Amino acid sequence: MPFAQDTTYYIRSTGTNTYLATTGTRIYTTNRKDESVGLWRFTPWPLSSGLYALESINTGRNLTTDAPDSSSPYTNSSLYLPVFAGSTAVYMYISIRGDNVYSMEHWRTLNTRLYLRAEPEAPPGAASGSDAVFSSSETFESGSKAVWAFEEANPPPPIVHLDSFVVKNPLPKGVYRIRSLSGGYLLTMPKDSVAKDGEVNPFVAKQVPGDLYQRWTVTPQTGGKTNCVTITNIGNNLHLAGHQGNLTDGAPVLGQPADGKAAFSWELATSGSGVLFFIGVQDAGVSLGFADYEVHDSEQVQLKTSDNVPSQIWFFETVRKLAPAVYHNTRVIPAGWYFIELQETNYYLTVSDTGDLSDVRTRGAAVKFNISYADEKGPKFTISYLSKDSVKSYITVSKEHLETTEGSKQATEWIVIPLEHHDGGTAYHLVDASSSDPRMAMSSRMITDRRRSYYAFDPLAEQEVMQMFRFFETTGP
Repeated sequence: MPFAQDTTYYIRSTGTNTYLATTGTRIYTTNRKDESVGLWRFTPWPLSSGLYALESINTGRNLTTDAPDSSSPYTNSSLYLPVFAGSTAVYMYISIRGDNVYSMEHWRTLNTRLYLRAEPEAPPGAASGSDAVFSSSETFESGSKAVWAFEEANPPPPIVHLDSFVVKNPLPKGVYRIRSLSGGYLLTMPKDSVAKDGEVNPFVAKQVPGDLYQRWTVTPQTGGKTNCVTITNIGNNLHLAGHQGNLTDGAPVLGQPADGKAAFSWELATSGSGVLFFIGVQDAGVSLGFADYEVHDSEQVQLKTSDNVPSQIWFFETVRKLAPAVYHNTRVIPAGWYFIELQETNYYLTVSDTGDLSDVRTRGAAVKFNISYADEKGPKFTISYLSKDSVKSYITVSKEHLETTEGSKQATEWIVIPLEHHDGGTAYHLVDASSSDPRMAMSSRMITDRRRSYYAFDPLAEQEVMQMFRFFETTGP
């Protein structure tokens, strides 16, 4: 059988349960694995396949029958031939004698076959001074001193066999999208932590990439409750719950605050490996469903009398956290001062006296912005400007809109994605360098909050004109 030269072994006699070792010219046996004296490798004979020399890793010497000193007391017995560690090598055939056990056979002459065996105590008539010998007469039953186990010292990593079908019964703790079988909509929590009527009512909606309000932490409950879980929204940390005093057909479902009270318990009913789930209330006979057994976009979920109908069946889709976004594009905008044009209106980005981002029609009335890179080669940069009183401020992201800040640590790092423009110029998407799933981009779309207007911070939509900007180089202020 073939042996790789880059694989090293501990070589153990199955008869004595001891390992071959050497520190010099003597080969001996030891009852423990010791990498400083007991590592070996097989070196193939270049002139014939199937023959191997046994080389000590720590000394570089080979197993041989040549005595190290002609004046030594070693003698060749008619029954046993001692072995040593030396510069010459004995080449041996390796024969399989069982499950990962082998014999090592040396052809002394054409008609004389000798087998390596462990011999911690030399028998009568044997050569003295060696714990291993070649023997001319051997049996290879289990426990024979001439049967050896080769134990890899640097084994390859274990092969992990993964089933093509994932078992989710019971559903393990994790973060999931909860999708309705009917319509394929996702269970979604409103983004308001407290609604006007004091309740937050979950609904279903089309999937929005990266929307945390469509992700839920499922936590199995302890205490012997089989398939009972709590379901908590990632976006606002509200628990999916029913009214404890109204667990009946048609009752609404709500978001329960994490205020120290026990989270509402749901019972997940499934079969087999766990593909289709009913989300029910234990001992109440109701499950999560819809008013008319039909599912519509933006429809609120409610409790319905449990029934084997599609509108009460849900999928739990595992959400895996993505690695941080990595951008390999090179710089396309040199560091310096620029006017920034909004491609949607051809107006120019500016900053009001109150520090709000806005736009003006002409460059002369616009603020000059500075592009500054964090290092000499990377594509990430910050966008800053100087106020009328020469205070340096930065464009930053605040939740879903853009603001300005004087703190450099709060400054958002951006990268640009160039787009060839129809008039021969170049427009750019301005993308948050830390964003992923989805990438988030600066937008000229205006949103209003408490009589203040902000530019939006939206998922990247390639070729969307509201997310296109142009840079015109200028001198510093």
